Amino acid sequence: MATEEKNNIFSWLIGIFMPNADLEREKRRLLKQIGKDLNKLRFKFYKPKGEMALPQLAKFFYENYKVTASASNLLMNADQSEALKEICIDHHLTDEQRTLQDSFTEAAIREKAKSLDGKFLVNRLKEDLVTFIAAFDSTTVKQINGTYNYIMRFVNFVRYDYYFTLKKYDSTLSEGDVAATPRFETINGEYVLDDLKDFLEIAMPINKDVNWDSVFDILATYKGVEVVNRQAWNKILTMLKNVVHAEIFVLIIRHLSQDPYWKPVINMPNHRIVEGYITKLKNQTEAAVQRIAEEKRGAKVEKLVEMVFGGPVAPRIKNYTDRASSSFGRRINMTYTHTLPMNYLKAFLLDFFKKEIRELQDLLLVRGKWTTNVLSQQMSDYYYQVLGFSDQLLAFDDSLADEGEIGSKLKRMLGRVVERDESTTKPVKTMITDINSRAQRIMSESANSLISFGKGIKSLIEDYDRVDHELIINWKELANMSDVPLKERLSEDYKRIYYLIQLLQMYAKGGVGDSGVQAEVSEEESAQKAAAVAQAADIDADELD
Repeated sequence: MATEEKNNIFSWLIGIFMPNADLEREKRRLLKQIGKDLNKLRFKFYKPKGEMALPQLAKFFYENYKVTASASNLLMNADQSEALKEICIDHHLTDEQRTLQDSFTEAAIREKAKSLDGKFLVNRLKEDLVTFIAAFDSTTVKQINGTYNYIMRFVNFVRYDYYFTLKKYDSTLSEGDVAATPRFETINGEYVLDDLKDFLEIAMPINKDVNWDSVFDILATYKGVEVVNRQAWNKILTMLKNVVHAEIFVLIIRHLSQDPYWKPVINMPNHRIVEGYITKLKNQTEAAVQRIAEEKRGAKVEKLVEMVFGGPVAPRIKNYTDRASSSFGRRINMTYTHTLPMNYLKAFLLDFFKKEIRELQDLLLVRGKWTTNVLSQQMSDYYYQVLGFSDQLLAFDDSLADEGEIGSKLKRMLGRVVERDESTTKPVKTMITDINSRAQRIMSESANSLISFGKGIKSLIEDYDRVDHELIINWKELANMSDVPLKERLSEDYKRIYYLIQLLQMYAKGGVGDSGVQAEVSEEESAQKAAAVAQAADIDADELD
């Protein structure tokens, strides 16, 4: 048998019984070929024999370092900057969008709120917000995200620690000194193996096909200066094309790591910034509207309090108070919700209704000569209905005292509460909900009775001015019995009741400052269809008056 045939049979047997040996031979063959390929390259970065990293490799890194050193400092925290994201998005906005964007600022909203009706202004904001968002179609969203991700590729590239790598070639090199003439030496390739892998991770995403002028325009706006010399950057791009994208570093790493199958891990940023931007804009607009609405309503409440009570109202409620809420609010994340209007109502009933209105009622019902008993009985009924609610309010507040029927039970239940244990907090929350509902009911029913009583007073004012009286026929006699001109007295009492109702209604709407601009949108929606985004945008309009 010929020698060649014997060797082939022997290799075949080894392949069957020792497959790893065959793989090792293939690996050595590939590594040997990689070494040959590296020797043929015009870029003398690496010497396969002895696995040495040559000074030319250090010069490659140094050229990158000289161009990117200043940008590295300028863009230290760029990846965390919300301002950079907004500048990137603003760079792609249309002129119409920029105009609309200005209208969403708090200063612009405040200025418009001076002359526009609240609901009209909120509806205008809704329409403008829908128009603004709808312009972010799929093409625009793709362009914005793409540009920002190119920026992040650049940021990653310039923040690579070139100095750390270069120090291995020249220990005398000073950090940041890009004007020096370093003396690079040949070093063991193992010293820079990990550096090469890290560099490839951020260098391979860099290519010439990107609109780098757009990237650098945005970065110049962000920092106020040019972050990099654009001509020098173009030279870097050429170097990367000839070295990185030609996979020279891949070959070096494979040879150094003795792994002919090694493949680089690429850090390819994939940020989506449009959705977050739209959400933030919506929230900022919403917050501005709420602040302005709260200020306007706060001013209106203050004015109504002045009209009803003549000044600030001292605490009259004893137990249904914010102070009482604070003792359990944090533990169960729930509080009394109608403390202010309940205090106003109690103060009005005790200080005004039971004094001034009682005296007026005595004058009108006892001394007045009514054309029919039915009319006087109606006024009497309304009056006593209000007094009845006054008694309910007092009893309700007393029941919340520590020794009261509800208060004592609430205190016991709170003593068994364990934080974050829903089984112990749920019964308490149910009780607080019932308490708030009862307060709400007392306010609502009291207000309805006051409205009916106020209408009665208004009818009396109208009757006072008639030549032929239809309700009371002895107005002149009653006027002589009043210390204050009777018509003026009736008018003032009617106004105070009317203003109190307005005051209670301010809270019945959901609380001072309850208004909103809401635009629930997503980047996917804007990418799929602008019309879908527009429909998804919604503004919940409550008055700014």
